[in-house]
Amino acid sequence: MIDEILVYGRGMAMDLAPIKSSLQATQPTSIVTREFIEEAMPQTADFSPIAQIAPSMSGTNKNGPGFQESKTVMRGFQDGEYNMTYDGIPFGDTNNPTHHSTSFFPGSTIGTMAVDRGPGNAGQLGQASFGGSINMFSLNLADDPSFSQSATLGSFNSTNFVTTANSGEIAALGGAKAVVNLQELNTDGYLTHSYNRAFNQTLKIQVPIGDDVKFTAFGSHNTIRYFQTDSDGATLNQVAQFGKNFALSDDPKSATYFGYNVTHKETDFEYFRLQADLRDNFYVDETAYTYFYQNDTLSAVQANYTGATALGTKAGPAGNKNVPGYSKNNEYRVWGNIFRAGKKFSFGELRAGLWYERASTKRYRFDYDFTLSPPLTTATAQLVKDNREKTAPLNINYLQHSGWNNYQPFVDFEFKPIEGLTITPGFKYVSFERFTDAFVQQTSRVPFVGSGTFTKALEFATINYRIQESWSVYGQYATGFLVPDLNVFYQPKPNVLALKPQTSTNYQIGTVFNADKFTFDGDLYYIDFNDKTSSTVVNGETIFSNLGGAIYKGVEGQGTYAFDEGVAIFVNGSLNEATTKDNHTQIAKAPKWTAAAGIILKYGAAGASLINKVVGTQWSVANEPAAYKISPYNTTDLTVTYDFPHFRVIAGVYNIFDHTKITALSSQGSTPAFDQYYFQGGRSLQLTGKVSF
Repeated sequence: MIDEILVYGRGMAMDLAPIKSSLQATQPTSIVTREFIEEAMPQTADFSPIAQIAPSMSGTNKNGPGFQESKTVMRGFQDGEYNMTYDGIPFGDTNNPTHHSTSFFPGSTIGTMAVDRGPGNAGQLGQASFGGSINMFSLNLADDPSFSQSATLGSFNSTNFVTTANSGEIAALGGAKAVVNLQELNTDGYLTHSYNRAFNQTLKIQVPIGDDVKFTAFGSHNTIRYFQTDSDGATLNQVAQFGKNFALSDDPKSATYFGYNVTHKETDFEYFRLQADLRDNFYVDETAYTYFYQNDTLSAVQANYTGATALGTKAGPAGNKNVPGYSKNNEYRVWGNIFRAGKKFSFGELRAGLWYERASTKRYRFDYDFTLSPPLTTATAQLVKDNREKTAPLNINYLQHSGWNNYQPFVDFEFKPIEGLTITPGFKYVSFERFTDAFVQQTSRVPFVGSGTFTKALEFATINYRIQESWSVYGQYATGFLVPDLNVFYQPKPNVLALKPQTSTNYQIGTVFNADKFTFDGDLYYIDFNDKTSSTVVNGETIFSNLGGAIYKGVEGQGTYAFDEGVAIFVNGSLNEATTKDNHTQIAKAPKWTAAAGIILKYGAAGASLINKVVGTQWSVANEPAAYKISPYNTTDLTVTYDFPHFRVIAGVYNIFDHTKITALSSQGSTPAFDQYYFQGGRSLQLTGKVSF
């Protein structure tokens, strides 16, 4: 699924279904269309709530829809244990392959989304080909010129403006097409003093070169500035005093002062793609890309206090009672190239390619005192007397450069021995080198220069059989690989080469049925997560080792039934068991089940959707302790649309019943009074007007 979303069928149910699956599927897949994103999602949404409509997906946003970064969980796999791609290009952080939901692609830039719950085939790429993949695709290029402008007003003093223009085919340029999308978001946020302002500019151009070659250029730039402490939950004491929506204050004497907790991020994402159909059914597909991420953060280190803190910075003078904090920067540039080639035969298709990627990262964190004048700097800080840190200025927590070199050749063969049957074996080889050059290494706080290379051969085999025109069954065997976290270097004498890469073995079977009024797909999965990396402290040093893993297994399903009156009902759900091999308890932050249900209406110019999503029981820390059990929570959203000639009105109420249950809990170890609690964002309203020509 690199060039376009697979055909998934026709019929009334398929037209109205909020999520769909393909009759050609070889693994559990949920496809979300642009139409559903526009008509049922908040206009300010990022990719998280879009993905979370699918079975086994969970997460929430505590500051309102799209107003703060949020994390999405897939079958219990956390962010960083599954891939994320945009137009087939994997992207993610370079310390570990996690993602920032507000940093690259807002909802207005997502043309279609496919949530693949599985490693896919050999040609499905990513740094974490492990738990699955969230695949986003850019806006479509239209044959005819068009223009739209939308304006959204919403709760928490929120505004959102989106401008989209399609050139249509430009005859003077041989039928070239272009689309530009501009977005500006402003909000005060549901949480106190959690302001957010974001801008995105996206351009996509496609130029045909003759009949058999096309060239595509894409560029996107995103900036965001928001107020949030790195420890962004609330203690029970803060909740009791200020309410569940407490985050920051306007008190300069407090570590919670919003002026001490501010982040500015800037990203860009570009690619050039050349696709050519050659003679004798050969084809090539060449994509060169780059993306950039910069995070400049000021944060107080003890924002869970509500008054002046008792501690100063580590580098501050004895008896310092000021507000401690830090200045943090994470900046990386990634370059990559994906080459694909293939040949089509009467009985199948051979595909092969090579993915290469290089990353370069600069990260630092300096202690900072918000009330000392002047603030601490590298030049004025004293040197520590501890022997392990004698070379490091006291105010430097870490100062490091790092990067990776990633090579992944792959090949598969799609074999069609009889009508309706497709069998696809595949192979991929992973060679992933991590390296670091640290003046002050994180955690260990000593200089370190070193590298480690992890390799793994991965095998794949899928089968799809079309029983009838509207019914298919599939099976998948696939192995997965998870790139090691940069923290394997965060010790005085890293034992990196002794580690095995974390891997998975996936077994899945499923079925897809798409008829006129009814669509259904369901699956069973079993995943063996091997060589899980764990850390222990021995004689004051952190030692990393492989300690078994976990078993993920479950059942998933989704279905839609359409009535003749333009009304459809849908349900989806999952039972998810993700247990450790050593004590067989549910892993942390992995819900045991999910469910969703709703109704979709379309009658003439009017439309509406009412959707409820439930996330089941989970534990925020390992071993299922009763004090860290999180009960099920649910969110209900209502969106109504009405179309006039050239004008659409969209009204939405999100979290209708104003549920504010606990969704996450961050343990602070020996000081449970400072445990951080996270709650659902409260009810919000949005009203949008959109003019189109």
